[in-house]
Amino acid sequence: MKSTPEVLNEIFPPSLTAHWFHAIDSPIVDPIAERKKKRFGTETQQRVPAKCWVPFSKRDNAALEKAYQTNYSTVPVNEDYLFEVDISKREIRPVYWEGPIFEVRRAIWFTQMDGSWVPCEEKMSKQIEEGYLKHKPYQKPVVKSVEEIDITEAANGNDEPSNKPVKKPEVEEYIEEKEYLLGPYLGQYVVYTSSTHAWLL
Repeated sequence: MKSTPEVLNEIFPPSLTAHWFHAIDSPIVDPIAERKKKRFGTETQQRVPAKCWVPFSKRDNAALEKAYQTNYSTVPVNEDYLFEVDISKREIRPVYWEGPIFEVRRAIWFTQMDGSWVPCEEKMSKQIEEGYLKHKPYQKPVVKSVEEIDITEAANGNDEPSNKPVKKPEVEEYIEEKEYLLGPYLGQYVVYTSSTHAWLL
């Protein structure tokens, strides 16, 4: 027989399914808009992070993930393959005409922004995943709280009370673990509260 710790150590992390998204606002480069700014002498404003993200279709998602795993450079996507994703640069651009270039993300962790779930920045997501694999919240022993109390009840019209031990529902709690982030996220940390959830603080 195996002890509980030995059994727990054999638990593997849940299978990871990556989802690919592309932004539809705040382009990385918009060549037409840039030319207009130069023509009229308009100052170039600093780019703000994208907030609107759209998932690729199942077909494109599978193709992008396969290309990522095999180090392939570019993947044609969307209807009639009118757009192309550069895997290494994480960019999507039109193939047959000049147009804006938008950011692409391979998402395994998501965060809420303005009430919607959006893919985390990949550098942050990588650190969160590394902490997840290090702390293993998916195999933490569950703390169960069970209390037995004696109650007196009269059943079936019998005036003689009978004492029965009654169990309260079991309460499951995960032991929280912290992972401090580095780089541009220095000063922030992630708290893993379950096998699928974490808080960025």
